[in-house]
Amino acid sequence: GAVAFGAGADTFHINGGFYFGRVTDTDGALTVDVSNGGLVFNGGTLNITQAHFGSGGQLGVVLSTSPSLTTFINASGTVTFDAGASITPIIPIGLPVSGTYDFLTAGTLVGASNVVRTITGAGTPYIYNLAVQVDPGDANTLQAVFALKTPAQLGLNPNQSAAFNPIINALR
Repeated sequence: GAVAFGAGADTFHINGGFYFGRVTDTDGALTVDVSNGGLVFNGGTLNITQAHFGSGGQLGVVLSTSPSLTTFINASGTVTFDAGASITPIIPIGLPVSGTYDFLTAGTLVGASNVVRTITGAGTPYIYNLAVQVDPGDANTLQAVFALKTPAQLGLNPNQSAAFNPIINALR
């Protein structure tokens, strides 16, 4: 779906639920508060005033080789991630080899160390190395970095390794 906030000071508060879709705000005077639950922002640029992700808060960001479809949140004020908050990037369609995408910038970023991580485990895209990190050139920007794993990193035997690139190319 899509949620559109008009002019004026607005608040998008999620506590115990999940929202997946586009969010727009006409004047950038939006406050986002995800205390417990998730916001999967389905691409596009969103200008906000501030955001807070509590210990049970999740932010999902869609990455795309098309800039208009990539999530980008621009906060004029403070964005805070409490301990226990998480960020989940969603890899672009088309199985690109690698990429680095800025998805959030803030006037002040607080608690980035709570969400910066190499992503592994259940629900991770198996064929990618994936990480959320602070942009080395801007301490108030978060980015997602991904790279397609090699056949050796995937632990494929010689026959599987020979088939890997043709399968990936066919899926593209």
